[in-house]
Order: sequence, then C-alpha cells, then structure tokens
Amino acid sequence: MNIESYGVIRLKRYLFGIAGVFICILFIFVLKIPEGLEISAISAGSSGHSAMIILGITFLSIFWWVGEVVPEWLTSALMMVLWVIIGKVPFNVSFSSFAGSSVWLIVGAFCLAASVTKTGLFKRIAYLLIRAFSPTFSGQVLALLIVGTICSPLIPSVIAKVVIGASIAFNIANAMGYESNSTEICS
Repeated sequence: MNIESYGVIRLKRYLFGIAGVFICILFIFVLKIPEGLEISAISAGSSGHSAMIILGITFLSIFWWVGEVVPEWLTSALMMVLWVIIGKVPFNVSFSSFAGSSVWLIVGAFCLAASVTKTGLFKRIAYLLIRAFSPTFSGQVLALLIVGTICSPLIPSVIAKVVIGASIAFNIANAMGYESNSTEICS
C-alpha cells in the first residue's frame, strides 16, 4: 500500500468518524422527536427521547462500520454498551444476541481454528496432503474433498467445518506458492 492510499484511508476514517458523532449528537440533542416514534416508544414502555438516543447511537455505529473507523467488533460492542449507559436499555436486552449457544459455538470454532493454526497443525496437514496427492490444483481439490468427507461427521457444527476447512485450504495454497487473491489455476 502506498502512502497516498494510506492517507485516503485515514481521511475516510476521520470523515466517517466525525460524521457519525455529528449525526449521533444531532439525533440526541437537536432533532425533534417524530410523533409516530413517540407513540411507538410509549407503547413499548419507553420514551421518545430514549428512542432518539438509540437511533443516534445506531447511526453512529453504521457510519463507523462503513468508514471502518475502528474494527467492526469494537463498534458493535461500543454500540451495545452505549445503549445500556446512555439509552437506558436493559443489559439483558442489549446483549441478548450473546445469550444463545450458536454465538458461543462460533466463537469456540474460531478459537479452535486459531489455536490449531498457531501450533502449525494446519501447515502439517497441508504438507501431508500435498505429499499424499498430486501437487496440482486438481490433486489438492481432490485431497480436500476426501479429507472433508472423512472428517465431516466428526465436527458437528457447519460453521466449525467451514472455518477449519478454509484454514486448511489457505495453508495448502500458501504451501503451493499461490499468491493472495490469485486467479491463477494450475492443472
């Protein structure tokens, strides 16, 4: 990445960051509460001002996601924390998406894949597959299909299968010398 494109990215982050904060302040302090929003908020057991705070924080998050001001996970966590602190949303409502088991299954799959990658197990599996099958693109695809068929019943989660399979495929591509985002296909 050259210096000019890095400067453009930084400018984009600053602009979207400031625009998000401006929009958030606009919703919280300046804009009049629409009558329909006020009625809906009261029927839900809240107030129109709280609804405007929630909208402002949500728009702040959207601007930060689009501008990549901070990492996406941090923007999401900040949004939920601000909902609790400023918007007076109950903690269990704001963080309800983390109450289900599927979120923690995904987190566990990513942790497992990261730890296996860190230890080099995926690289060893990739080298083993390259040695066992033809070191061509077709041979490695066949190797991945066979390993996937054998290992698939052992991993109950589809997401965990995808994470681990993608990590193995990535390491095979690296071992074979393919560049990132390469469209080259060897036969």
